Amino acid sequence: MMNVTFEAYCKERWGFTRRHAYRFIYSVKVIENVTDRSQIQPANLEQTRPLSRLEPEQQLEVWKEAVETAEDAMFMLPKCSTRNPGMI
Repeated sequence: MMNVTFEAYCKERWGFTRRHAYRFIYSVKVIENVTDRSQIQPANLEQTRPLSRLEPEQQLEVWKEAVETAEDAMFMLPKCSTRNPGMI
């Protein structure tokens, strides 16, 4: 059995860095957190990345406001970030 680092695995298998792989991992955690209680879930990494820096309850609060105030579901998070600059 070879000793392959996570960095090497990510680069070889997926073509991106370990850091980027962790972004996806954190993104899934955010989606799982906010989706259990919301009909609309984040659509992409760009929507989950700022949320991943928050505590789970804050993630839910910010996402809920984004969904409620969104004019277009694809651009929810930037609008919410502007409304709550201290949270993100």
